[in-house]
Amino acid sequence: MLARQQHSDHSGHSDSQDWAQRLREVPDLLVAAELSLRPLAKGDVPVTDADARRIVGDACDMLHVASARVLDLMRRVPEWAPPEPAPSADGDQRDPPSTRVR
Repeated sequence: MLARQQHSDHSGHSDSQDWAQRLREVPDLLVAAELSLRPLAKGDVPVTDADARRIVGDACDMLHVASARVLDLMRRVPEWAPPEPAPSADGDQRDPPSTRVR
């Protein structure tokens, strides 16, 4: 979904311009997800079960794209990269459940 470019493409856009644009779209994605879920959560609009699943699914897709874009940026900017998890006593190096991204 988020194809990475290594160099400038034929349109003259660099990789940094590409991910900067994707990052600028994150607030719009978050607001769109919230606005689509709010009426459903408040019970303001009558919807069928199928409509509710579609609305929630679409909002989840938007949240996934937004979080993937933020994580992509964090990996590109060394100062923002998340620290490597410390090994636990049993050698498990996974993040604690509270910090895992699903």
